[in-house]
Formats: sequence, C-alpha cells, structure tokens
Amino acid sequence: MKGALLIIGVAAMALSGCAVVSDAPLFGEDQASAHPLADGLWAMSGPGCEVHADPTGALPDCAIPVSIDHGEMRWDTGAALARTLGPGARAIAAMPLPKTSAFRLVDGDPNIVEVLNGATNQMPPPPAGAPPRAPLKPGYLALKVLHADTAGRIDQAVLWPILCPPDADHPGFDMSSAGCRVQTVPALRERAAHLPPGLSYFMTWIREEPNTGRSG
Repeated sequence: MKGALLIIGVAAMALSGCAVVSDAPLFGEDQASAHPLADGLWAMSGPGCEVHADPTGALPDCAIPVSIDHGEMRWDTGAALARTLGPGARAIAAMPLPKTSAFRLVDGDPNIVEVLNGATNQMPPPPAGAPPRAPLKPGYLALKVLHADTAGRIDQAVLWPILCPPDADHPGFDMSSAGCRVQTVPALRERAAHLPPGLSYFMTWIREEPNTGRSG
C-alpha cells in the first residue's frame, strides 16, 4: 500500500492528476528561489523507507529515483509502477507518460514547486494517424525544506501535491472543467498549506550525476 501511495505522488507530479493546474505559469523567473534544489540524483520515499546520501550505492526498492539538473526534473513513472507494483503494472508502465519537466522553485511557507510541463515534458510523438497530444498544463507541488548544504542548496525536503479544493466555487479557482485551475497566487498558497493525509513524501539528495552536481 505504501508503494501504491508513493506512485500516486509521482503520478501527480507527472500528470497533475487531481492536483492543481493553471492555464499559464503563475510565477516568473525573477521569483525563483535563491536556494535551489541540489542537482543530482534524489530519492522520493514514504515513511519507513530509509535512504541516505550515497556516492555509489543503489537506492532501496522502497524509493523512487528523481533526477534534478539545472531546473529540469526527470523521473520514470512507468518504471516506478513496474518496480513497485510488479508485473501487473506492465500495461500502465508502457503508456506514454511524461518523464521530464522544467520546474521553478518559489520561496514561501511552504515553498512552491511550479512544474512547467508543456513542451518541457518531451513526450514521444503519438502513433501515426492519432491526434496530437494536448500539452500538460503547469502543475504545483508544495515543498517544506528540512536541510540545506553549506552553499544554501536544498538537499532534504518533504514534498506533497497541492490538491484541488473540495468546494466547486472556491475563490481563485475555475472548477468549470475536468480538474481545477488556479487563477491567483494567494489561492494557490492557501491550498499549499493543506498537507493531504498519506500523500507527503521525503525527498533526499543522494549524489551527483554526470553533467550535474554541486560545483560552482
């Protein structure tokens, strides 16, 4: 069950799911945090799954790898599904799920991770004759910093999806179509403060990867 909940978090990150989206990014480059997430390999894990920074070791099976490289986040939802849920997830794992997105970290209480999506998802082209895939709208996650390194780069945090409000006429949201679209930053920040039970995850920096790292 813990593995399934972890996958929900990854899916929310990848697809926006029941998480909040917006028609266009709500934050500009000038609002990006001066304390970024450290580049390299990260582990996304739930309670009871212990991971530690390790220059050589493999991640435990209970953790899901996420790579961060200069404002781009990479993951593999399909592989995580197959790894966590077993052979029964092969059909889902083969779906053309997004595996990358540019993102913007914005300071706050909690911080906001704006997953930019759109062209940055680098989705594979649809099969011949199939209609083009609609680009994913920007999505949002909340992040509470647990630790930063001596250069101020975040290397431990708690992450959770910012979920849609329960009421259909919530201020600052358009609930007229599938899902919900946030229209103002104050409305987004109000929802970010709601930590959904069972849907928060530890993010732990593990090590540098080729072409990334903490130098500079």
